[in-house]
Amino acid sequence: MTIPWRVLALVVLLAGILTITPARPATAAGAVGSGTANSCTETALESALAGGGRVTFDCGNTAVTIRLTGEKTIAANT
Repeated sequence: MTIPWRVLALVVLLAGILTITPARPATAAGAVGSGTANSCTETALESALAGGGRVTFDCGNTAVTIRLTGEKTIAANT
């Protein structure tokens, strides 16, 4: 069974378009923290998640663990 040349050309064209169109990251919905370890809290994370999109962290120069009391849900359409 041979593939018609038009179908093959369409597949090649679509593959080319998909490979040259870079994925764009979502814009930042919010940042967790304001530069210090103490500012990186579960409440700050929840606020950042509320807007959907990319969430960034600004917790200072030391490693920070944010302890979660439950599952977090992103309700916004991202």
